[in-house]
Amino acid sequence: MTKNNINEFKVKDFTSEIINKPREVPKKSNTPQDILTISWMFYIFAIFLLFSGILTIFVSHTFSGSFYNPSTGENEPLFGFLTNYFIFAGIFLILLSPLMFFTGRGLKRGKRWANIIAIISSLLIIINSLLSLIQGKLRSVFSLGIGVYLLYILLQKKIREFFK
Repeated sequence: MTKNNINEFKVKDFTSEIINKPREVPKKSNTPQDILTISWMFYIFAIFLLFSGILTIFVSHTFSGSFYNPSTGENEPLFGFLTNYFIFAGIFLILLSPLMFFTGRGLKRGKRWANIIAIISSLLIIINSLLSLIQGKLRSVFSLGIGVYLLYILLQKKIREFFK
């Protein structure tokens, strides 16, 4: 065999391997549809937390203003303590964002730890919504519905079996 014949043989062998290779059909996920929906909710929540944290940090500087105090003749800080509070809250929200993202990913993959975090999150949503309702904030009915939906889905028997 000459060098050209060897190269032709390698090319023909390679192309016949690609052409004759059976196409692999991707396996359908056995993840329940409800869990897929909840995992997407956690993805959206993670994005919301990230943007809320960034916005909170940017807004925190609006509280660093000062006002003129005529009795002392000097400028005194106006709500200076709120600046630090908002910066801390923004950092907390940004750090919470990856946890929610990986919880959504873990739910899709059937991880038990993700199920526990999702149940705890839904309980916190329900408690927060109930406290807001007691204070007369009727808009928290929506978040109460989300929390109850999450808890209802996550505590179903077929869903608990999925996470075993």
